Amino acid sequence: MFTACFDASGQEKEHPYMVVAGFISSADEWIKFSEAWNEKLMEYGLDHFRASDCQNYQGQFATWKGNDAKRIALWCDLLTIIKGATFQKFGCGIEVSDWASRISRATKTRWRLNAYVPCSTMCAERVRKLGTTLSY
Repeated sequence: MFTACFDASGQEKEHPYMVVAGFISSADEWIKFSEAWNEKLMEYGLDHFRASDCQNYQGQFATWKGNDAKRIALWCDLLTIIKGATFQKFGCGIEVSDWASRISRATKTRWRLNAYVPCSTMCAERVRKLGTTLSY
């Protein structure tokens, strides 16, 4: 059995793009991933990781400003953990203004749609298709 983990980037009212991306792996690999991820965060003195905070030196990364080597090392370490624990990556992105211009306000309201919906739906479909071809 496979499990997919998703994350979104962008806010429909604040950003020009909405992106949903993720990875697919087995339950056993996700357990190993969580252990390695949390161990790495502890090494860096972090209790969680938020990419936008790391990139912009905010939150627990505020004191890292001026230490790009440490930030880049963390990114590399975390990406290595992701790469080692996952079988496939997937994603979908849309330009919010283009999407918004094609869907009426009435339709958005009736179906409670926002830019996250088509991105996440496309990712789920890609995961479904991947699940039929992956084996381990």
